Amino acid sequence: MSQIASPSSQAPIATTVTGSPFHDAIHEFASQFGKKRPPSFLKEFNAGNHIYDTQVQLVMVDMSERKYNTRAKRIINSIIEVMRDYSNILNTLSQADPMPSALIWSSLKTGIDCLGRHKDLQTHMQTHLTRLTDQMQRLSDYRELFGQSSAMQEYLKNSYLNILRFWAKVDEQCNRPSFVQAMRSLASFDLKKLDVILDDMKMDEDNIAKLVPTVQERIRRGEHEDATEERRKALDTISMWIDEQRELHKRVDEEKRTRRKREALQWFRGSSTLNERNYRRQRDGESVLLDDTYSWLMNDHTFEGWMDSYSQQRTIWLKGDPGTGKSVTCSFAVKALRGRVPSAAIAYHYYNFDEQVSSATVYRNLIEQLWDQLYTQKDDVSDSIYNIISSQSDNVLTLYELLRLIISELASTYILIDGLDEECGPDQERWREAKDVLNGLTNLTKDTSSLVKLWCSSQDRRCVHDYLTSFPTVTLDAAKNSVGIATFFEDMMPSLKDSELDPGTKALLLQDLQSRASGNFLWANLMVDSVSDAISPSDLQRRVQEGLPERIEEYYAQKVGRIAGQQRQIVSRILSCIVHAKRPLIVEELCEATGIFSVKWGENLSPGHPLFRERIVELCAPLVKVQELGEASSKNVCTLTHSSVRDFLLKNPEILNGPLSYDTQDAISPEVLAWATLKYLFQPRYKRLLRMNEAKSTFVTADGEDVMDQHLLSYAAKYWDKHLDALEGNDTLFKHVEQFVRSKQFITTIQVQCLFIEGLFSFWISATQPWVGLNLRRTFPHWFSSQHENGKVLSKQYYHAIGEWGSFLNEYASATGRFPGQLDHCLWRTLPPGNFLRNFPSQHKSFNFAERGGCPQVGLCRFWDSVDGACDRLQVFRLEKLDEEQKLVKIVCQTWEMQAGHSPKLRKDQAFSVPTQSLDIYERPLTVNIQGRPIPITSSTDQKFLRIASQIFMASEDGNYQEMTDLPHNDQYFEEVASRERYLAIARRRTITSNEVQSSGLADDVVLDFGKIYATMVDTFASASSTPDQASRESWRAGSSNASPASSRTSLSLMAESTSEDNASVKVEDDLLSSDWSSDSDGWSSESMSARESWSEGSTEPHSDETEDEDQWNDYASDDAELNILDSLSQASAHSLKLSDEEAEHESSESDTEDRPVDQSTIADGSKEDEEASSVHLSSAATSDRSSMGHYASADNSSTASFSSRDFTEDSDSDADANADGGAVALDALLGRGHRSTKASAKHERGQLVIYDTSRSNSQPIFRFDYPCHDVLLDSPPIFHPLKDLVVWPLGGREILFADFRQKTYYTRYLRCSSPRSCHVFIQGRFSVCGTYLHLAALEARLETEENSLSCTLQVSTHRLSAGKTTRSPPRLIHRIAVPLGDATTFSSGRMPYNLTWSAEYIYATASTTQLRVTRVPLFRKRGDKTQQSHVLSCSVFFPVSASERNIRFFPPRPGAKAQNQATVIIGSHSPLPMGGMLIPRHTISPPIGCFVDLEKDNVAWEPIEEKQSQEGDQRQIRMGGQLQAKFEKFDRTDDCDIVPYIF
Repeated sequence: MSQIASPSSQAPIATTVTGSPFHDAIHEFASQFGKKRPPSFLKEFNAGNHIYDTQVQLVMVDMSERKYNTRAKRIINSIIEVMRDYSNILNTLSQADPMPSALIWSSLKTGIDCLGRHKDLQTHMQTHLTRLTDQMQRLSDYRELFGQSSAMQEYLKNSYLNILRFWAKVDEQCNRPSFVQAMRSLASFDLKKLDVILDDMKMDEDNIAKLVPTVQERIRRGEHEDATEERRKALDTISMWIDEQRELHKRVDEEKRTRRKREALQWFRGSSTLNERNYRRQRDGESVLLDDTYSWLMNDHTFEGWMDSYSQQRTIWLKGDPGTGKSVTCSFAVKALRGRVPSAAIAYHYYNFDEQVSSATVYRNLIEQLWDQLYTQKDDVSDSIYNIISSQSDNVLTLYELLRLIISELASTYILIDGLDEECGPDQERWREAKDVLNGLTNLTKDTSSLVKLWCSSQDRRCVHDYLTSFPTVTLDAAKNSVGIATFFEDMMPSLKDSELDPGTKALLLQDLQSRASGNFLWANLMVDSVSDAISPSDLQRRVQEGLPERIEEYYAQKVGRIAGQQRQIVSRILSCIVHAKRPLIVEELCEATGIFSVKWGENLSPGHPLFRERIVELCAPLVKVQELGEASSKNVCTLTHSSVRDFLLKNPEILNGPLSYDTQDAISPEVLAWATLKYLFQPRYKRLLRMNEAKSTFVTADGEDVMDQHLLSYAAKYWDKHLDALEGNDTLFKHVEQFVRSKQFITTIQVQCLFIEGLFSFWISATQPWVGLNLRRTFPHWFSSQHENGKVLSKQYYHAIGEWGSFLNEYASATGRFPGQLDHCLWRTLPPGNFLRNFPSQHKSFNFAERGGCPQVGLCRFWDSVDGACDRLQVFRLEKLDEEQKLVKIVCQTWEMQAGHSPKLRKDQAFSVPTQSLDIYERPLTVNIQGRPIPITSSTDQKFLRIASQIFMASEDGNYQEMTDLPHNDQYFEEVASRERYLAIARRRTITSNEVQSSGLADDVVLDFGKIYATMVDTFASASSTPDQASRESWRAGSSNASPASSRTSLSLMAESTSEDNASVKVEDDLLSSDWSSDSDGWSSESMSARESWSEGSTEPHSDETEDEDQWNDYASDDAELNILDSLSQASAHSLKLSDEEAEHESSESDTEDRPVDQSTIADGSKEDEEASSVHLSSAATSDRSSMGHYASADNSSTASFSSRDFTEDSDSDADANADGGAVALDALLGRGHRSTKASAKHERGQLVIYDTSRSNSQPIFRFDYPCHDVLLDSPPIFHPLKDLVVWPLGGREILFADFRQKTYYTRYLRCSSPRSCHVFIQGRFSVCGTYLHLAALEARLETEENSLSCTLQVSTHRLSAGKTTRSPPRLIHRIAVPLGDATTFSSGRMPYNLTWSAEYIYATASTTQLRVTRVPLFRKRGDKTQQSHVLSCSVFFPVSASERNIRFFPPRPGAKAQNQATVIIGSHSPLPMGGMLIPRHTISPPIGCFVDLEKDNVAWEPIEEKQSQEGDQRQIRMGGQLQAKFEKFDRTDDCDIVPYIF
């Protein structure tokens, strides 16, 4: 009875769920039983098990059947039925016969009646048990339909009560012994009780039937009322929704406006603080304005005309001598404009002598000021402005355009530029930058579409005068400043207000001071400083009349001369630092810069060495001043009081004249700050990298010192080399700089630059020479990199390292990056041997495949590499030198041994000499447009065979390669090699001859340094063209921080016009049928085809994990078909064992009956008859099942027919065409060409596969296959079966060849793509070790028209081979999965964006990116795993920038290895491509590199890839993808559309 508690696969109708009628009924029934023996189902309920009514019913029926439906019961019941037919006779006999015979007959009749009642009881129970099933279904329907009616629930409960009574009666009768039942049948009690129960059940059924219409009406009325209420609520909801949508739109609009403003501010501000000094200068200028001092300006007609918005005067130039108050006058003009023209937008910029700013920074300052004023009037950023910031880089031209757009949206704009003369110094670059700004702003004033007025104020320097001479001019002279000077003296000299001076004396003194000042506020201020400490009126008069110098220079000299001799050295250092600083120094920075000279070279600066802050002004007054850096900053900067002080000190650098360290004098010299920064960075405290403190709030040294307390650190890290530029290189400088660069402190300097200096490691583009590509910021002093031999080497090594790792340093190691300051993420050991940065620490163990002594640089040009499938050996091919006379290239083949966790070891080194001409066919431009040529040097997967251009070398027993000179293919172009033991396969999909190599006009050594030659050519071309003045000096940062020299692309085209296809395609068929092996032939052999097409369907029964035949071979498979996949790889291995003898014999017998007969006459053996046969077979092979479409192009066609997958049925005709065309477009985009714009002729689109048995003395091939290949397929070599004579070769156009190279038979199948409009980039495969399974991995590219990008998908499928007919029976699909990988850009053969490696259970796709990104795809699916989840490796392993141009391969840990958790990553070689494309600096050419990743210690994990929802059409294609389909006829809309009328 335990079955009652176990629900069947059929869902129960009613259960003991709380609140259900059955639940209530069984509870009430259980309470009524009391102490009576309960039925079996009630025992289960009382035991706490769930009771299902349907199960109880089934158990009751089963119990009744077993009790009453036995054979004996059926015989007895038949006898009873017969005896009942004679009951009337027995009744007559009992009445007719006298006693005692009457008693006998009566007793017999009574027994028969008793047996009849017993049979009737059985019949009643069985009949009603059968009917009860339907009744219970009705009850369940009533419960679901009328569950809300309490009356119905009550009737249902009563019905279940009576049903339970009936079940209890059945259980009681079935559990009674037969003799007891027979005894109880003497009376009709049991039958009557059963009848009563059945009558009650009938009554319940009638009551329910009568209640149903009433409940239905109530429900209908309720539904009507509910519907009315719902409609009312719906209207309210809609109204609320409309209001919410309005609010939402308001919020969205507001968020959009806020976001656009935020993005715009971020775009032109960046992380810089703009206008801080401008605002301070404006505040300071307004604070010193005296009453009526500048009233003359308001009355000046020139200024009034400029300020009047209706005036045509757009410019004004205020000029004056130094110290006449030009900057203060500019501040007054700004203040006056705000009061006189409140609606105008005002922007200003103050140039400063002690700070150099670029034209871009000036534009940013002006933009920010105008931006703030514009968007107090407007809410949203206009589309024109937003388009600028969202689509262009922030270079000076774009900033100028943004300024122009902002001005165009303002009613009127006033721009004021002060201090132009500050830029007219010895540094001509400063004036060029300022002149660019003047050019741009002047052009804006000439634009009639907007009102722009420009103010310029400066000294009348020659450079400024020549440019501003046409501006309306206001001269600031003594007459205009007379009132201001007088007011200044009265306010600034308290001695003049002394009552002891009579008015006449006071007037004379003021008159004397004013006459000496000559309208110069600076001179007046110095006078006040000189006489302010007078002790008496007479002393005051004496100083005014006798003690004041006649000129400012004399005053400065007088002040310097008063400095005590013992203080002159420190003063000279202070002034040297202030004068030659690249920006205003903070007081603390200045103190540390002067204090560093109190310690020796290589010692730490202790807290007691820096100068006291307050002593700086005391020692240098009045030449220097201290002022706040800004309102929000507590720091103070120390600057010179005026630019004239700087001019004076630069003219008189030896005015202090005293001994100085390093054999120099106490001169005002740039040498002071140069040595200060160098000594500061070389402190021993920086020998170890900085680290984050425990609170993660700041960085500290290894000793726990906060770097925020080391004030000069960031300044020294940024400008140390720029200060050294000002010095002349000598032995002492060379020695100290080299010592610093090679020290551990230098890597800490790089770390500081990452953390505190923005954009130092970014790539930059020069506007003057954009064709040069990307540039890095110069880091070393110019004399160190140009005049010192070691300096030249160190500079190249540094720029190589930064070029490789600058992206990581700039993006990830910055203060705002993911890994701030963590330079140990860089794989420093991947740098070439000898690089001084190579020995710095890294988190991951890395290595470089180069000898300790490094690679020879003389003549070095290229690297290639080849790694075996198990990552046991890696071969590096180095093109080492070029013999100009003999035209020979030396190629060195190095074999490195790999072991997990250990650096690779060089085991073998072999050199080859090959003619340069042999490489031309693989590298030189061609006269025809042929895409996808492979790299010139590679080896087979097992590295037994080596290909150098068209020459084949085979490894001997000692491991050295020997050329196979007897092969007839030598000097012929081919693309791929594959091998298995003694078998060698040579394949190509294009036919190219040496006659089609184009002469570019360049020398033969173009291969060696193509990038340099190209840059020279373009530079020469560009020098003839003129560039705008503004763009000629502008450099801007590359749009992406990940940019690299390797990623720069060139548009130089050395391709000639393609040859006409009309002439080439006329004799295509003749060429194919008449090609021979002669050396002067373009083809191979007259026996161009040695195989015939033959295949057999497998004779074995389909396995449970295979698709049905219809789904396998037909194009119309059901969408509902499901794949049952292998349980696990262990089961797969079990299936891979050989069949038993009986199974093998059975399969062999069936094979004999099903295989097509092999006609041996079709196998080519060199005879003429066989030549014709092979030619015929070529045609049939090329057009099998396509005879209605034609074989090749006829004479009137311009190109050959395209035998791609578009010629065969897809899901529909439209889908097929779209799919094929989309795939062609995607592949063309992938290869960087227009859609089949210059297609090669048919004679070039010929694929050939040749297989040799190298153990035979005869060099003739044992198998040849010739086939038209119209679609490009990259890096898809042939695949040998490990045990059988089977080779698989992807042909292109989705077609795959399966060939038995011993029997010379073959068949082809089509591999479907996983999505529409996709094409195959490559198809790579691998057989399982046992040979039972074929794994295919296809990289698909799909052109995303909306995003104009190529979306890549990896389709992996596993197919089971027939055990008995492995070479002839098509494999069965058992597993398929499509994984999106991401987008890809243009790439070529040998440079794949994704590279595959294999293990027994998974395939690993590794992206060629600067961060390790591996996708793991299962080759089998476990039973029950319907998700088929792939995984991506989550880790923080970073690669050099050049990794995006290298092939990256991930090899998982191998079982049984010592380093069990160590995965190996191999990053391929880095070399220029002479055919164009990737141009890299010569010193960045690199052999392969690699690293180890500990899958347990390095915080890595395999995370499932999120499944993306596809559109319905794509979903079907994904289900169909991965299948190997046979060829079927397709409906052609032109040829097959023979229509007849239908309506009329």
